[in-house]
Amino acid sequence: RKAHRQVQEKAEALKNEADEARKALEVCIRNLNQAEADKKIFDARKLQIKTFFDEHEQLNAIVGRLAEIYGASGSEKLKTVITRRFKNAAADICVHNERKTALETYLGQLDENNPAAVPRAVTEIVENLRRSNHFKCMCGSEYLKAADEERRGEVLERLPFLPYAVIVSEGFASLAGDTHFLEKYFADFTTPIVSMQTVESGENICGGILFTGDKRRLYVDEKAVSEEKEKIQKQISEEASALKRLLDQQETYLADLEQVHYFMNRYEKVYAQKLSELDALERRNLDEQKAAEAMKTEIERLTLCIEAAHQAEDRLREEEKEAAYKCTVSEKMIEVRGELTEAV
Repeated sequence: RKAHRQVQEKAEALKNEADEARKALEVCIRNLNQAEADKKIFDARKLQIKTFFDEHEQLNAIVGRLAEIYGASGSEKLKTVITRRFKNAAADICVHNERKTALETYLGQLDENNPAAVPRAVTEIVENLRRSNHFKCMCGSEYLKAADEERRGEVLERLPFLPYAVIVSEGFASLAGDTHFLEKYFADFTTPIVSMQTVESGENICGGILFTGDKRRLYVDEKAVSEEKEKIQKQISEEASALKRLLDQQETYLADLEQVHYFMNRYEKVYAQKLSELDALERRNLDEQKAAEAMKTEIERLTLCIEAAHQAEDRLREEEKEAAYKCTVSEKMIEVRGELTEAV
């Protein structure tokens, strides 16, 4: 019986040992599964960062080529150079656009037999006279525009300044005595005001006075007007070409500037951070790999322990059966001896 109890105690101890080993094995397997799941996450993040570095390398090469083209070193200087060129192109666009607009306006004036641009002062004087003093008046250019070629030639021969003058058809004598109006500021130059009577009378009031300028022939010579139009159209075409070239340049500058901005903000600014993150991931991944290898070794050890415990249990069961048999035989023999003793 004592041997039988000892076998049972050993079997119980082996069972407990196997149970503990199984629990430890389950923990190791869970930890290993978690480590493998974490590794997938680490690998995905590493792939993202390595993709970032690949893209950084490609964009860095592009920005490097732009730096060579613009003659700048470093992305910050490159951004400054491109920005300055963009602003310069914008300023040049304004200049050429103003020139083109002025030429187109002038071409329209030629089509209307009005080649001379009306000074702003003339327009303001006419509006002031009409509004404040109720005079009947017009710009000299308006008169010339409405006249036929012969009449324009005759009038300009006597009054070459007429395109830049004001013509008063009624109230000229009254205006001549209005010192307050005549001394009013309209421009830094004197604006001629002439009566309609003088314009139409044929009187020459400019004897002994010479005038410069090339616009007179454009009022009286159709060939000169045609040549002038051709010249202006050519200049308009040249300005349009210059504008297109500048707009294309500006578009290129803008695209290059956006490329540099994107590289600086999306890649260059966080490059060191990504490098540090990748290094940390590599080190953590190495630690995780070591831990995983240790867990695999432990799983193998625990598996062997459990198998050994099962084998020992099997052997103890055999020993237990044998001990139980011996115990039964022994008890039977004792019982038989007792019966024999009683018989004697």
